[in-house]
Amino acid sequence: MPLLHRLDYPTPYHSVGYWLRALLPLLAFVALMALAPVRAAGSDTKIDTDVVLDTVRTEIASLQKKLAAFPKEPLDDTQLVQLRTKALDAQAKAEAAGTAIEPELTSVQARLAELGTPTDSAPDAPDIAVQRKQLTKSSSTLDAQIKLARLISVEAGQAAEQILKFRRAQFQEQLGQRTSSILVPTFWEELADESERDLERLEPLRTELNTAFKAGVGGVWLVALLGTALVIALRLLAGRILFKISTTRVAPGRLRRSLYAVSRVILAAAVPALIAQIFSLAIGWNSALSDTMESVLDQLVGIACFGGFVAGLGNALLAPDRPSWRLPSMDDAQALKLRWFPLLLAIVLCADWGAQRLATLINASLIVTVAIDCIMALTISLMLGMAMQRARRTAIAAQDTAAKGTPALASPWLNLLLNVIWAAITVAIVSLLLGYVALGSFITKQVVWIGLVVGTTYLITGLIEDGGNSLLASAKRAGTDDHNTSPMSRARNQAIVLLSGITRVLVVLFAFMLLLSPFGGGPTEWLRQIDHLHSGIAIGEIQVRPTSVILAILVLLLGFGAVKLLQRWLAAQYLPTTSLDPGMRLSAATLFGYAGYVIVASFSLSAVGIGLERVAWIASALSVGIGFGLQAVVQNFVSGLILLAERPVKVGDWVSLGGVEGDIRRINVRATEIQMSDRSTVIVPNSEFITKVVRNVTHGSPLGRVQIKLALPIDTHAERVHDLMLAVFQENAEILDEPMPDVMLDGIDATGLIFSATGYVGSPRSAYRVRSAVLFEILKQLHEAKLPLVSPPTMILKESAPSQPGLPTND
Repeated sequence: MPLLHRLDYPTPYHSVGYWLRALLPLLAFVALMALAPVRAAGSDTKIDTDVVLDTVRTEIASLQKKLAAFPKEPLDDTQLVQLRTKALDAQAKAEAAGTAIEPELTSVQARLAELGTPTDSAPDAPDIAVQRKQLTKSSSTLDAQIKLARLISVEAGQAAEQILKFRRAQFQEQLGQRTSSILVPTFWEELADESERDLERLEPLRTELNTAFKAGVGGVWLVALLGTALVIALRLLAGRILFKISTTRVAPGRLRRSLYAVSRVILAAAVPALIAQIFSLAIGWNSALSDTMESVLDQLVGIACFGGFVAGLGNALLAPDRPSWRLPSMDDAQALKLRWFPLLLAIVLCADWGAQRLATLINASLIVTVAIDCIMALTISLMLGMAMQRARRTAIAAQDTAAKGTPALASPWLNLLLNVIWAAITVAIVSLLLGYVALGSFITKQVVWIGLVVGTTYLITGLIEDGGNSLLASAKRAGTDDHNTSPMSRARNQAIVLLSGITRVLVVLFAFMLLLSPFGGGPTEWLRQIDHLHSGIAIGEIQVRPTSVILAILVLLLGFGAVKLLQRWLAAQYLPTTSLDPGMRLSAATLFGYAGYVIVASFSLSAVGIGLERVAWIASALSVGIGFGLQAVVQNFVSGLILLAERPVKVGDWVSLGGVEGDIRRINVRATEIQMSDRSTVIVPNSEFITKVVRNVTHGSPLGRVQIKLALPIDTHAERVHDLMLAVFQENAEILDEPMPDVMLDGIDATGLIFSATGYVGSPRSAYRVRSAVLFEILKQLHEAKLPLVSPPTMILKESAPSQPGLPTND
């Protein structure tokens, strides 16, 4: 009998209810997570806590009693799953009861605190003493109920974990059990002996089914046939309509192919289920069916739905009738060779499912159950081997024709995957022939299950990705390009890409849960555990809830967006109306952005439950690490704040620092951008401006000085040269009248007379150009006046004012 129970191991496609239980909680989970605060805050239903806790405690005691007797009284996997479900439900009820009591206990304790503590000198009044006594009693009762609820929750959780360990141990143990091999004649002799008794067990169902057929009037069966014909006609019509819509209404690309493929799968699963449901209703129309027969008919609908899904999925992926609409990369010859495989596989899987369910319902003998499982698993394994062999031969023939050389598979990963599947099929067939039916059947059906899950995931993720790409392409065709896209359009495109990626990740995670379902509690159990997250995860003293995390993310995104908009408004609209210079306006907008980001981050942490006092502790704890590892980053950050506040240099200044000379274009949080004369940009850390000597040409005064020194012969008429050079300076329109230009005799040496002429311009940046123009004019005037120069002359340019009283100095 243990092996009989083991042969009913949790193969994922054994019941259509598995799919429903797997998918519906995923949809309900999102709603539960979103409505968790509303559910907790808006529930006005008052529960009888004592009754609930007593009932849950009785259930847990009964469950623990069954688990204690488990080695002596064996339980199959289905019974263990039911017990674990009861344990988890009991745990949820206990937690809900405890959560419902906590606000009431808090209220009672608050009222007690308001009454204060009585003293000998100031005793309570009689009515206050009565009220205090009642509140104290209520507080003790509520506290005891909360502790009891927590105890029951812990016991239920331990029972659920214990059941999960029993299931895993039983699964591993019974996979290694061996029965008689089908190669031994005694196996078939025992099967023939037991078959007669199993047929007798099947006779009541056959008789009831025959009676139900005879009881049905001709009109019922006529309606059933007409309904079947109508479903088939609608299926053909729907297929044509979907194809027409895909070709005319959907934009060209992969989206139309993936959408059409998913539609084909849905239609293929729905049509057989509807036909089976019609005949099930017709059978039970004029007769009262037994529970066993109703279960058989329900299973029939699930089998038909599952078989249609398998066939539809295979045809959608192969697409032998429309090669141009095929999604995976596959040769047409391979698709044509495998076109028989999806339908045949669906028929065999449905026969396997139906035979096992029927054997379970009639309580068939062990040898019959083993024979059914072994034969079906062998059939599936041989079918898989034949399909892979045909596909491999077709691929080799195509490559041999194209390359005229040694054939090889195109992808090493595909080669490895096929080798793994071959190895699994080989192990399964050998195990089945040697009598390890449970192991061989498990391996075979898991290969099929993995293929179904991977194929379905491929279709769904492809549809999601193609849909996102189609939306992005339609937005691009609307007239926007990468350089002229509005902020709203960019935000929409980013949201589409992000939503598409998150959805595909969720689908892949759910597929991973389905793949692991035979080895654990399945997606239903996983999602039930995830649903408990709405109560929060304790990290130290902080209780982090998913709703709080979502709220914090929303606060962070909306806050950063608002700060960015306000910062742009300040820089573009408000600050230009003030008397601040451009550099100060940029500094003010930058400081506002930093302060706003800090405030938004604080609000976001508060939404999670992390107060500012905890942030202070975290900052103090990280101070050591910052001192060693982030010292340079923090130093540059603080230096950037000093530059923005103190403004020793500002945007637009002409500075010289360590051989780097140019205009400051931007002061960032970590570094400052300096534009050189060749239009290149140098990134200088902010700490360099605080710790080193910086020459700021335009800081104190905007004036620039042009100074020219010339050496003339000793016999030159000095006053004539003085008047000539001064006239040239005065005639230049860019030389300022105040301070006045001047020409002085700087000295007499062996070379001759040294004349020094000085003038001022409005900006140091124009001094070089003005000096050149003045020098050209002076040389011209000297040449016309036939005043020779001493070779070589000495010429000096200084972009700063002289050290004279009342004049700013730029040196």
